Amino acid sequence: MHSCVNPIFEKATRSILKELLRLTQKTCLYFEVSTGTIIPATFHDLVHVRSRRFPHFLDRKWDHERFVSEDVQKKQEEDVKNSVDGCKRDALDEQEAPIALCFTTRRMLSESKIVKNSRIVVVGASDTSISFIEALLSISYLHFTNIVLVAPGGLPHGHFAEREENLKAYSTSYTNEELKKLMLESRVRVINARMVDIDRSDKNIILHDETVLPYDTLVLGMGI
Repeated sequence: MHSCVNPIFEKATRSILKELLRLTQKTCLYFEVSTGTIIPATFHDLVHVRSRRFPHFLDRKWDHERFVSEDVQKKQEEDVKNSVDGCKRDALDEQEAPIALCFTTRRMLSESKIVKNSRIVVVGASDTSISFIEALLSISYLHFTNIVLVAPGGLPHGHFAEREENLKAYSTSYTNEELKKLMLESRVRVINARMVDIDRSDKNIILHDETVLPYDTLVLGMGI
């Protein structure tokens, strides 16, 4: 529920988590992140899981085709309620979880991640750009240290609590709540700027304030 690590030990957070799992005799550790959660130092050693949309195809509650007596059915329902997580949820409930989930396992902590220091610059906070960054960050065995997102205004939800307050076009690929749960501002460097030119020979992009931003891989995802 809480995490406090001395800055001089932040490089050893993987060892701390491994020892925590050993002392508690557990194989998996997860961390729930809500809107007001302070990101701990151990966050980057966890794997972020995207909040999946609840299926919207349920027209009615599940009903078995075969005949089951009421006594047997009642016992089965009691067994399910005692063993299945989330079994008390209404089958027609389409409300999504208000949290983002991060986790790690003993095996994942034992295998060191491959560090990728390549300078990856993504221009535009479109659905394609955000999906591309999300795909990179979802690779559990790789650790990207230098991903930069360049977009006017930064991330769409960065300065506005509700979509109606922001006079920008939106698509249906990412809702405002889904963007918040991705927590990209805590995982990549976000620059509020516009790209005005590309220097392909020296692998640089020029921003509107004449800042020069070097890259090894450049992804142009404006408006797509």
